Amino acid sequence: SILYFIIFLIFVPILGLLENKLLKW
Repeated sequence: SILYFIIFLIFVPILGLLENKLLKW
């Protein structure tokens, strides 16, 4: 569904940012 797609588009960049922060620590 479209809602699932929107959540996916929002969630993936957040995970990427969290991963970058964890790698910098």
